[in-house]
Amino acid sequence: MSVGPEGLRVAKKRQARVAIRREALRLFLAQGFAATTVDQIARAANVSPRTLFRYFPTKQAIVLADSGGDQFAQAVRHQPAGLSRIEALRGAVHELFGAQSPDEQWEDLAQERLVTSTPELAAVALTQVRTNIDALTEALTDRAPTQPHTNRQLAGALVGLLLALDVPDQPTGTAFAARVDNALDVLRPSFPE
Repeated sequence: MSVGPEGLRVAKKRQARVAIRREALRLFLAQGFAATTVDQIARAANVSPRTLFRYFPTKQAIVLADSGGDQFAQAVRHQPAGLSRIEALRGAVHELFGAQSPDEQWEDLAQERLVTSTPELAAVALTQVRTNIDALTEALTDRAPTQPHTNRQLAGALVGLLLALDVPDQPTGTAFAARVDNALDVLRPSFPE
């Protein structure tokens, strides 16, 4: 099966985006966020600074890209209809975190280390937390429209739980999903169906 020119273009764009982000994270961890320049990132990723800015408008956007809020909300929406809200959340966690590659796991840990150690990133990340809670609330409300208030509380509880578990040097991937399983069991009595 051959890939047409449009498919190759999309693949090249994805590769460039991944390379820029991976090299930026590596440099930020090695040199510090403030000390790393856009020119250094572009050079390491083998792109021009102009190309870098087509993918990421700021250095902050490189770190905070792909925070996963929308992906997680979509994964919750795609869980089987008969599942409880807690089980839909559990399924989404396993779908997203259980299937991560080692590179994706490294990126998650690098992002978390940078956010927790860089005040200007932490401030922007706080805004993303609210956005993620909003997206997750909508996904839960799609599943349980008669419980809008507890849907927001559950979304906030889960996001807080994920933040508490996703600290530097904690496991990611399957190990992370297993830890979330245990935490969701603790939440279950507070959020009956």
